[in-house]
Amino acid sequence: MATRSRPGVVEMATAHPIRTGIYSILPPLTAVALLAISFVHGASLWFPGAFATGMFAFAAVVTRHHLALFRIARIEESLRRG
Repeated sequence: MATRSRPGVVEMATAHPIRTGIYSILPPLTAVALLAISFVHGASLWFPGAFATGMFAFAAVVTRHHLALFRIARIEESLRRG
């Protein structure tokens, strides 16, 4: 039985490092930094927690979207090559 190789996040990050960094890595890092700053300064964690949740959700959705586009591009490329 033939198995099909599906490109993953690592292959996408290798092919498009800047886009992957901006949309998949930077939002969670920003959220963690905001949580750390709020914790260190003794501020309420309600707003930073909501912001962090939103940023993690955004990163997950955008990463899945870009991964789907990357897989489609790979399929189209393989079909063009024959």
